[in-house]
Amino acid sequence: MVLLAATVVFVRFLFVVPHLDMPVLMRDLRTSFRAVDGKQGASPRQTDNLWDKYLGRNRPSGGAVVQPRSPGRPSARYKGEEVRAAYCPAGSASALVDLAKHGDQLTHLLPEWGTLSADGGLEAEMDEAVQGLAADNRLLLIPVLGNLQGDRWAPENVERLMASPRAEGQLTRLLIDGLHKVDAAGVLLDWQELPAPRRDGLTKLIGRLAVRLHDAGFQLWLSVPMGEEMEVFDLQALSASVDRFVAQLHDENSESDKPGPVASQDWFEGWLQVAASYGRPEQWVAAIGAYGYDWPAGRHGNTIGFLDAMTLARYADVPDIRVESPLFNPHFEYLDDNIGHEVWFLDATTFLNQRRSAAWMGLGGFALDSLGLEDPSVWQTFDTALKDKVTAADLVPLKGLSSGVNIAHIGNGEFLTADLFRQDGERDLWADTGDRFGASYRKLPAYAMLYHSGGGEAHEVAITFDDGPDPEWTPRVLDILKGEGVTAAFFIVGRNGESYPELLQRIVEEGHEIGVHTYTHANLSESSPQHELLELNATQRLIQVTTGVSTALFRPPYNADTRPGSFDDIVPIGMAGQLGYITVCENIDPEDWSLPGAEAIVSRVLRQRTDGSIVLLHDAGGDRQQTIEALPDLIKALKARGDKIVPLSQLVGIPRGELMPRVETNAEFMPLLVSGAGFGVWRAMEEFLWAFMIVATILVAVRTIFVVVLALMHSRRMGRGAAPSDSAPGVSVIIAAYNESKVIEATVRSVLATDYRGGARGDRGG
Repeated sequence: MVLLAATVVFVRFLFVVPHLDMPVLMRDLRTSFRAVDGKQGASPRQTDNLWDKYLGRNRPSGGAVVQPRSPGRPSARYKGEEVRAAYCPAGSASALVDLAKHGDQLTHLLPEWGTLSADGGLEAEMDEAVQGLAADNRLLLIPVLGNLQGDRWAPENVERLMASPRAEGQLTRLLIDGLHKVDAAGVLLDWQELPAPRRDGLTKLIGRLAVRLHDAGFQLWLSVPMGEEMEVFDLQALSASVDRFVAQLHDENSESDKPGPVASQDWFEGWLQVAASYGRPEQWVAAIGAYGYDWPAGRHGNTIGFLDAMTLARYADVPDIRVESPLFNPHFEYLDDNIGHEVWFLDATTFLNQRRSAAWMGLGGFALDSLGLEDPSVWQTFDTALKDKVTAADLVPLKGLSSGVNIAHIGNGEFLTADLFRQDGERDLWADTGDRFGASYRKLPAYAMLYHSGGGEAHEVAITFDDGPDPEWTPRVLDILKGEGVTAAFFIVGRNGESYPELLQRIVEEGHEIGVHTYTHANLSESSPQHELLELNATQRLIQVTTGVSTALFRPPYNADTRPGSFDDIVPIGMAGQLGYITVCENIDPEDWSLPGAEAIVSRVLRQRTDGSIVLLHDAGGDRQQTIEALPDLIKALKARGDKIVPLSQLVGIPRGELMPRVETNAEFMPLLVSGAGFGVWRAMEEFLWAFMIVATILVAVRTIFVVVLALMHSRRMGRGAAPSDSAPGVSVIIAAYNESKVIEATVRSVLATDYRGGARGDRGG
């Protein structure tokens, strides 16, 4: 009874929330954000009409100029099978959610896939989930091959192919092999910042690639930027080799430009006419933007999605957002702690307008750029856009703004807190001038939101380890870190820490940070709130009683991605925030658990380094020899590229003492006393049970051996006096007691005279 009562008290205190007086990362956005006074976008900026120069040129290579359409003109759209494609950025959970939900509305998928390496080779990796969803929806896979090296475009890698037949041949072989492996239908070349003087060499290179790809059964698509950059491509000559041109009809003003529309309608239609004047119009696919930019005053813009734009506007109480003439791009301005921001974005209304223009020009299709960022209502426009006459009834599905299960993202960094409040919104749509449609946002929707912070400086990076501690791997990791003079963060599984408390103590004593990774490595998105509370509290109490410190750092198992795609994935983050935790995710995951090799672990981290500042590795949960081998080289490689390995506290800008404060024994005396005693008893019981199991196993083994020996001895003893191996079993003979003088005597003599080798016993019948 005493043991039962003690157990009840111990478990009860595991449900008592530890006192965590932690810094709150998520500001009160309603007080720090506010709209700019006056009419939104009173001074809109539009780029020069550069397309007019191209439309007015006389091209020696031919090509007729397509005249602008006028209201009421009959549709000239392509009568063949329309390309309905979408770009899929690598590592985007939101893109995967959209692909799973809407993949059946597409015909092609353009996933981010590979890049040209500095040695003329190919660095390519396909997300298996993307490949699987493409197969499930029977989509033609056209992976994107770029020339991005780290965070910059590398035109020299393309020039190397022009200058070296050997490098070209190597790339062609690698490219064809890679496309076969991912079961692709072709490849989309997205080569940027190429020098115009190399136009002829580039044309010949692409022509030779096209021949080799066509011979192997693959298509060749080519991405074409709009503007002066397009002059590097001899489009009329290339139209004989390229299967599809993809016109990049967005980024009228990019993140490095001054604030302005992402793709105003006149700009879109002007460059659309230029593109369609080369080759055949149906050879072209219009890449239509579905994202936006948030420009802080005097700084480069940040890419945002539609949901992010709505959330910023809602927190800032923006009074009116409109899609209207002359630009037909929605925009607004707001202040964040008195720093001015200007936001321009694209939505379902802009997509409808631009898609209709592309179809009217007779283009072969469109490509949504990109999945995971779009207005969810975009998918409602796919068939509506092809109608010659769009009615008011056709616009009704675009008016409602459902909060659904989509997630908005505010801020930058891999430290997350969540706001789970959701509320539907509403907008009005109407037919505007020139067969274009306008819109006004009457009620802004509230989406579930993740607030990001802790981006750190450009060359700051943190290394983190999950799933430990482990008696074999964690000490070796700590030894390497100590030898290299760097610190890391360890997100521990409670049951492992309970088994090896000395490793928890060593982690803290050697200056590393410690965080909660649940007690049993549970998938919290599939757990009840009570289960999550127990998982976090038990691990926190264990850390407190073992190390004397608390921790505000938390990382959910199975969902460490910085931009989770589903509402269920962020519910644990919201609850953890209510308990005082800061969720630490990551954007650099080399997947060392998959055992890709030490060299691959290092190269994957370096390749993903521009995506984030927190590296995820593992010090438990399996064979971690490759991680151990990679760690010293990884540290050296990061330092070689100019990075400084820093603790999480420095990255997020919060002192270590606030993230991991000493336990206040007075305030937490009783919970700590009970927890310490409980974990101590539990550990003692585990050790006793393990010892008991070992002793019991030994005793069972000894008993088994003893029984076997006795059986052998008995067998030998019986063997010396036993009947021969061919002896038969004994039998009983029943002799009838009737007519004794004639029957019994003769029967007995007959039995005695038998040659049966078994024993015989007679029974007299009555």
